[in-house]
Amino acid sequence: RDRVVLFDPSDRLPAAAVRFSWREEWASGNDLLDGEHRRLLELANDLLDHSLSGSAPELLGSRLDALIRYVGDHFADEERLLAAASYPYLSAHAELHRKLEADARELKARSERGEAPPGVLLDFLVGRVVTDHLLKEDTKFFPYLRGMGRQLAET
Repeated sequence: RDRVVLFDPSDRLPAAAVRFSWREEWASGNDLLDGEHRRLLELANDLLDHSLSGSAPELLGSRLDALIRYVGDHFADEERLLAAASYPYLSAHAELHRKLEADARELKARSERGEAPPGVLLDFLVGRVVTDHLLKEDTKFFPYLRGMGRQLAET
């Protein structure tokens, strides 16, 4: 309080410096997908906390594995619901999913070799997963899900 603290770029970032928080405008209208999107943000926050706090590589790897597994399960649920909603761009959207999964596996391999600093992970999660995919690509199918209403919840 009442002081200035300089932060050197070589200093480790505090874990609380970066957090994903759910915003209601990101809601698709489908409870399953919205719950999964919220859970993805929680898992990403957990991974970032461990990454930025300098956790052991084994722990970081297990957190990344958990996120990758969850993402795969989420993508399968999303594609199933989009098929039920007759989303006309499902094949292109599914291809984006495959690319994100492949890139996540590559990032994990780079991390295990010590070639991926926290900034690379942060860029991937913020830029590619949250901003590019969740906020841009996923919002394109929201009208199709909202049009299906209760039918998709029961699928």
